[in-house]
Amino acid sequence: MHALGAASRDAARVEIIDADPLDPAALDLLAEAAAELRGRYPELIVPAAPPPTTAPLVPGAAFVLARLIGPASIHVVGCGALRPMQAPPERCAEVRRSFVTRTARRQGIARALMHALHARAMALGYL
Repeated sequence: MHALGAASRDAARVEIIDADPLDPAALDLLAEAAAELRGRYPELIVPAAPPPTTAPLVPGAAFVLARLIGPASIHVVGCGALRPMQAPPERCAEVRRSFVTRTARRQGIARALMHALHARAMALGYL
């Protein structure tokens, strides 16, 4: 677990957990990320295009959720994925689908997600 910034440390903490990318909480976050991208970069996305699909985990992949844990509630506020690259070098992966909800930004959650994905990459044998 990672501590948040000093201002919110007493109120909440962030926990990074392994998750299924097809879990309803993950799908909700990914839909929110897609909607934000469509609003932010409308010139790059065809309006009639379907939203991106989410595939199940493949060998060598990881998916994590960030949960903000407060005194009386838990909110899923971010996610990130690690996917193996198809082209050589064989033991290479990329970070995909990194997202933090607008209301949870600027609290160190993206950093915690990246640290967790890096640890999983090392555990999976990526260089």
